[in-house]
Amino acid sequence: MSKRQQSAHPAAEQLLRYCDGELSAAEAARVRSHLEACWECRAEVDRFEQTIAECVEFRRTVLREHLPPPPAPWAGLHAQMDRIDAAIAPPSPWRRALAWLRTAANPRVALPVGAAAVLLAAFVMLRDTPSVQAAELLRRAAAAERDAAPAGRPKRLRIRTRTASFTRVLPAADPGPLATLFSSARYDGLDPLSARSFAAWRETLDRKDDEVADHADGFLILTRAYAGTLREASLRLRHDDLHPVQGSFRFANQEWVEVTELEPADGQAAMPSGLPPARQPSAAPEPASAPEAGSSSATDADELRVWALLHSLQADLGEPVEVSRTGGKVLVSGIGLTAHRRQEITAGLRGLPHVEVRFMEPSGEPVAAPGAASNTIQAGTSPLAAGLERYAGNRALLEQLAADSFDQADSLMARAHALRRLEARFHAPADAVPAAMLAAMLTAMERDHLNALLAQAEALERTLRPALSSLGGRAAQARSERGLFAASVELERGISMLFGSASLEGDARDLPSRVLSSLAEVRQLARARLSALPEPAAARE
Repeated sequence: MSKRQQSAHPAAEQLLRYCDGELSAAEAARVRSHLEACWECRAEVDRFEQTIAECVEFRRTVLREHLPPPPAPWAGLHAQMDRIDAAIAPPSPWRRALAWLRTAANPRVALPVGAAAVLLAAFVMLRDTPSVQAAELLRRAAAAERDAAPAGRPKRLRIRTRTASFTRVLPAADPGPLATLFSSARYDGLDPLSARSFAAWRETLDRKDDEVADHADGFLILTRAYAGTLREASLRLRHDDLHPVQGSFRFANQEWVEVTELEPADGQAAMPSGLPPARQPSAAPEPASAPEAGSSSATDADELRVWALLHSLQADLGEPVEVSRTGGKVLVSGIGLTAHRRQEITAGLRGLPHVEVRFMEPSGEPVAAPGAASNTIQAGTSPLAAGLERYAGNRALLEQLAADSFDQADSLMARAHALRRLEARFHAPADAVPAAMLAAMLTAMERDHLNALLAQAEALERTLRPALSSLGGRAAQARSERGLFAASVELERGISMLFGSASLEGDARDLPSRVLSSLAEVRQLARARLSALPEPAAARE
């Protein structure tokens, strides 16, 4: 090819525009004519087209399939778009028709515009879907609440705040110390774990964002408010009956409240056989009946009946209630209980002989349950914090993982302490409770605690196993030479080290496996003790 012909080669930019179809008809004809006689330019065009094809394939097979989801939901655009539309005078119908025809005449412009129009239409149709789902779920859950348990049936809630952890029984005459905080947010603080309360608060919000997620343990509704005292609230509903089982609330003053139901929605556990039913509390607490003059002193059987009554009220799970034997009586004492709770316990104990009740007035502030220290994660305190945060996705989800783990571990330890107390008090000497009926009461309490402890251990495993497995954790063969209480204590200590609320002992790399091994050991020991208990009389028959 001559130098004159080489100088007539189209520029690379012109060849690229030819590939894109952006040249005029005359220019495209000249380039096409040149390509028929020039191998060099045809090879250049082939390279351009191959590169474009590879880019299209990369976008289709890699970017579109593997790009992560957006970090946050899209903010609503409809309000801003309405303001823009109002500020711009609409063009005449003729101008709009002419503009549309011009756009449609160019396929390279019309295709992206059409795709954008389809996406915009889908966005407009779907932008309110989470809000519609949240409203419908809350409506159905509120209707189920109205039709569920009869009025007056007690509901026990565990409430955690930044500074305290305590238990509350509903309905309660005393609104409690958090009522003012919820009232300022126009939220019903008398029963915060209620679909009706949540829905009523949500309806008062002018601007809000809703999220609805379907997890294995139920539906999760999350509502964020743009203004007001309560900025974020979530409610977890069971799948089968939409009953609220957990809620969390974050306020504008950085205060937070977490509420968890401690017992099934269908009421309290049945009272052990042989125990008189609790009477309705009177207007003021009255002392339990004292032993008559000349009567014998309190026995182990009298004390066991007291523990059975406290167990039926779930007052043996970390509440500040003590039981002791003094002066021939069973003394039940406590401090920091609400007036309603004192009345409830006193009324139940009133029918039992040789029992004396001494409750001191509460201080007005909730008393933290034993071992219920703040479980807040502090960044950098755990050597495994970075790996756990990578698994969770972000710091907020890591804190939620830690909060769920601590809640389940606290419930497990409450059962372990109750079992240890019963074992220490009534299993030594072996003949302390000879009566068959009383022995059956003791066995029933132990079985109840063991079943609940085993359920908490299994819930802990579901919560922690994926995270610990991602760090290389593997459960070793469970040991059985120590007791259930010691294994539970080691499990709780391992979880505290895992999330940085206790100083690390040993190699951090072994901690995930140690926690999983402790979980396996607790489950094995609990099952072994359950299988060793005598079967209930009804089951034997």
